[in-house]
Amino acid sequence: MEATAGNNRSDRKPSRLCPSDELSAEGIEALEAGGFKYLLGDPHQYWRVNRTVGVFWPGGFEGLWMVQLFRGDDEPHETVADFKALLRTFWDAENPDYIMSSIPTTWEDIWLTRETGFQQTGVLPMPSGPHILVGWRKCH
Repeated sequence: MEATAGNNRSDRKPSRLCPSDELSAEGIEALEAGGFKYLLGDPHQYWRVNRTVGVFWPGGFEGLWMVQLFRGDDEPHETVADFKALLRTFWDAENPDYIMSSIPTTWEDIWLTRETGFQQTGVLPMPSGPHILVGWRKCH
């Protein structure tokens, strides 16, 4: 799903979106044919700010949510601001205890997650290479 939004970079008000609102039935079928599964009533929540999209889903026990963040071709400092806006808005809407993600060990991914406020919690030894487990909590 391509993240689209206006060019007003000062607009950091994330909004929740639903793929069925963004895509036609044929578009969803095409995604599903490509291996992407989208079910109505799916526990995943999609949030967008500018060209950045966050996909959140329950993490297996109460209070834990997982996230995967996708960004456009924006400047890194703009991406950090959008990531923070998405995380804070989701936090305020769902009131989780903790948000986790995993990232590849690339310099850019490590830098973006640290600048956003994620803390490393562990390492996953994957066959394709290690992935870093990171967690985020809104400071009160």
